[in-house]
This record gives sequence, C-alpha cells and structure tokens, in this order.
Amino acid sequence: SITKTFTATAVMQLVEKGAVDLDGTVVRYLPWFRLEDQGRSDSITIRQLITMTSGIPQWPTSVTWFWPNETDGIEKHVRFLARIRSAAEPGARFLYSNSGYVVLAAIVERISGLSYAEYVSRNIFKPLSMDHSHTDRAEAERDGLAHGHRWWLGFPVPSAVYVSDSILPAGLLSASAEDMAHFLIAQINGGRYRGSVVLSARATAAMLDRSSPRRYGLGWEFSDVNGRTIVNFDGGNPDSQASVFFDPERNIGVFVAANVMSGLDAFSSHSGASAIDGPTT
Repeated sequence: SITKTFTATAVMQLVEKGAVDLDGTVVRYLPWFRLEDQGRSDSITIRQLITMTSGIPQWPTSVTWFWPNETDGIEKHVRFLARIRSAAEPGARFLYSNSGYVVLAAIVERISGLSYAEYVSRNIFKPLSMDHSHTDRAEAERDGLAHGHRWWLGFPVPSAVYVSDSILPAGLLSASAEDMAHFLIAQINGGRYRGSVVLSARATAAMLDRSSPRRYGLGWEFSDVNGRTIVNFDGGNPDSQASVFFDPERNIGVFVAANVMSGLDAFSSHSGASAIDGPTT
C-alpha cells in the first residue's frame, strides 16, 4: 500500500501542471465514472479520493484481486464500481479504500495519455534514479525480487500469491531499499533528489500538511510518537509487507520490508500500537 504515496505524488504532479484541480470532481475528468448511487459519485472530488473520504468502500478490491492481467485492467476496475454502493456521503468520514486510488490512477492515465505504469516509471522512478523499482512483477523477479512467504504454524513457507495488476496503483509497485531511500530523500528535501525535482517544495509540503486533526493527508498517514509527528505508511500483500516513515523536522527516514505475511501476522500487533508498530516489520 506504500504504492499509494506514489499514486498521490503522480496526481500532485498533474495538479502542479494545472491539468488537475484537487477540488474538481472525478466526473470532470472521467465522465463515465459512477457508483451505484450516482448522486453521490457525481460529487466525489480528487481530494476526497486522496484523503480517503470519498465514501468508496474497501471490499470491492477483494473481487478484483484475482482478475486476469489486462492492459485496460485499471479502467475495468473503475467501471466495476458502478455496481458498488457508497458507504458514506463524500467528505463525511475516513474510509480506507484501495479502489479510490485505482480511480486516481485512471485519472492519471486519462490526463497524461500514458498507462499508469509508464507514467510512474517516467515521472517518478527515472528522475529519482530508482533503477531497481518496477511496475511489472515479472521484471521485478528478473531483477531479484525477494520470494514471498506465509506463516504456517510459526514457520515461513514459500508462497506464490497471484494479485491482479488491476489494483497496481493501490499496492503492487516493487522497489529496492536503496530506491526507497531516494524517494524518502525527495519527501524530506522538498521534492528534490540530487539534481532532479519530482515535486515542488510547496506541493511536497501540501502532501505533508496536518493543519487539521486528521490521521491521513494527501497520500500520507500521520502518527504521534513521543510528542513528534511521524509521517508514515504501511502495506502488505498476502506474502510480503513493508513500512515507511520519516520525521520531516529531523530529516530522518526509514524503510523496512519483510518477505513474509499472513492474516495472523497482520493482526498480531500489541494493544495500543501506533500505525508504525508494524506486524512483522
């Protein structure tokens, strides 16, 4: 799910170019977009998708998880939402939603004329010298992707879990630890890594803004740790997981990943744990 921060970055790049209005409606850019209750879906904004206040529920992703990989998988995922009823009025409350980020990717594709994978590769991976980061699992495997595992009776067992590319923008990018360090440096350094700029300092600051008492901003979560605000995101697939967090005031960032996961692991954090207290990671 750390992929969502890349999807949000892609959207913010288009916002900076004036191609997307954060407070514009989704139907302004995707006229065919709708949920089952169209009255609600017509008023959903880009900002609400990014901040997960659109009302789109999480469960539709479980249906698309096993779809075959197709070049138009993202669009098919978004069109499938026409069968789904919203879970809340847009803007009313926080509801974590993978599908909301797939909608954002469809907007990126519509505005840029590129596939989501190509857009991220050209506009985020390349300028940040993320040379061991991939949008395609087969390419990642050829580049040494760690084999996933699942816990069974306390033992890690090699796993081969299939996940459809139709949810790529919500959680399927892969990257090396060094590449993630490049991404973190850009977040801490006003969108700049060495001589490249992926986002202006102003747009980067907007993504990290916590002016209201909320736990989720423009693509990042926030945790309060010992009186400090830590910016973070966690994620997991059935056989792997990762956490990323940084302190923008002290210029320190951390990325940690584990090639093992299971449902038991996901819910084993101790009571009262903060968002960055991981399961295994």
